[in-house]
Amino acid sequence: MTWVLAFWLMASPAVQSFELVWSTLRDHYWDASMAGLNWQKVHDEYLPKVEAARNLDEARRVMEEMIHKLPSSHLALIWPKGGAGLPRPVVDHRRLGGDASYIRLNIFLDPVSVMPEFERAISDLRNTAGIVLDLRGNPGGLELMAPGIAGWFVGDEGKILGTMTGRASKIDFEINPRPEPYNGKLAILINGASGSTTEILAQGLKDLGRARLFGSRTMGQALPSQVIQLPDGDRFQYPEANYTSLKGRVLEGQGVEPDVAVSDDLALQAAVNWIGK
Repeated sequence: MTWVLAFWLMASPAVQSFELVWSTLRDHYWDASMAGLNWQKVHDEYLPKVEAARNLDEARRVMEEMIHKLPSSHLALIWPKGGAGLPRPVVDHRRLGGDASYIRLNIFLDPVSVMPEFERAISDLRNTAGIVLDLRGNPGGLELMAPGIAGWFVGDEGKILGTMTGRASKIDFEINPRPEPYNGKLAILINGASGSTTEILAQGLKDLGRARLFGSRTMGQALPSQVIQLPDGDRFQYPEANYTSLKGRVLEGQGVEPDVAVSDDLALQAAVNWIGK
């Protein structure tokens, strides 16, 4: 047994978690330069603070301060804080006035239930002239659901929503076309509470010329991420790659710009008017 392993096994769960968070970022954080920080120096600065913490909450605050030295979204310690947690995924669809229809998706989670619901929505609305896809307030979720949703609106093989670039890999968000995609007009509603997977889907379909976006600029938090379990029982989310859209737009810190800038209360009507033209 090496002395490093022996030290780790004797350390408190908080210290073990700190070491795992720090080393995970060292080895897998999307920016190998660590934003210009001396990451070993950061370790040596914060380890004594974790060791001196009087309880787990104090240790958590130290770790949060450390990870937020890196200027990225999708960096978070996740622990039981009470409350309702993440919302249950909801797919709501209906016909609107004229020849327009409407689908709302509030979060990109639980594909086993969401994807069949989305398929039913498309089936029910297939003969309308245009669909309004409402992603306002959708914070994202599972990034790889975006190519699946896009496949209901893009029928051509080989199309992508953009590219995920990590330290040693480059992966395209390749769309998974459905046998009978919807071919009518597609309007997407976005706002400042739309993030992550929502941004990847909206910008990707915009770049392909498949959708027109209505609303306001999105969150600008579009880094694909992973979540790992920590020895103290918490979880740690970290960004493993950067996202670049088909036309070369980096969304992190910038967000998705709508084609038609309009307030939330007017966005749906603006989209319906466009479909009716």
